[in-house]
Amino acid sequence: RWFSALLMVLALSLTVSACGQKQAQSPYANLKVATLDQKPVDLGAMQQAGKVVVVNFWATTCSTCKKEMPKMLEMYQQYHPKGVEYVAVAMQYDDPKIVKNYTAEKQLPFLSVWDNEGKIATAFGEIIGTPTTYIIDKKGNAKKYIGEPDWTQFYADLDKALAS
Repeated sequence: RWFSALLMVLALSLTVSACGQKQAQSPYANLKVATLDQKPVDLGAMQQAGKVVVVNFWATTCSTCKKEMPKMLEMYQQYHPKGVEYVAVAMQYDDPKIVKNYTAEKQLPFLSVWDNEGKIATAFGEIIGTPTTYIIDKKGNAKKYIGEPDWTQFYADLDKALAS
């Protein structure tokens, strides 16, 4: 009998815990930043508009970042029409002039931001290296990739996020 009561208490506490988690707001839901050309970017508004958002932390000094950028561009061209937004976040330690020159030279069509105060990286938690990429689904749930992603898995995760 005490075992049944214990199970009931555990089930109730898990239910309360799960309810609390569903109501919790993601740390980037209220994150407002500006692009390199000073256009406002509101990640929460993108999510509320039913968008899936890919956020890629990168640096001009990162060879893996530069290697994966053509794949990110290809992904953007394929998935932007389906409702995916892409935000490239250059790290705080990067030189903003070099970031601007790189994005202009490569004619990157997606939103590019320089994290001059480190507040974007802080909002996402510890960014231990670049590239670090997040897929944020329509509900605000995020999947994190460190290093260049396995592209087959990345596309599958994007499709799943779009279907959610």
